[in-house]
Amino acid sequence: MTAEERILHYLGLATVSRNAVTGVDKTLAELKRHRLKLAVFASDGERTAEKARRGCEEAGVPVLTGGFSKAALGKAVGASSVTVVGVKDKGLAAAILKVTEESVC
Repeated sequence: MTAEERILHYLGLATVSRNAVTGVDKTLAELKRHRLKLAVFASDGERTAEKARRGCEEAGVPVLTGGFSKAALGKAVGASSVTVVGVKDKGLAAAILKVTEESVC
């Protein structure tokens, strides 16, 4: 299983366990509640999600960008297309970040 497939799998698990939010508005809402641990942005939704990306960066929430299309993120979470997926669970966020670190090395 590739690193991208593992990340999408973890996003699916987060969605099933109700530890993920999809879309810019829901991501911003969870960010304001200090519940967001990670945000994964689609590479082809840059203009739409810029406000959420800036908010995450200002709040110190890790951000993953690029590598996933809106369709791929949507398929992982059971939607047609998604610009951003926010992860609320600390353990799942850590697992996703670990996969990204391993794939870089």
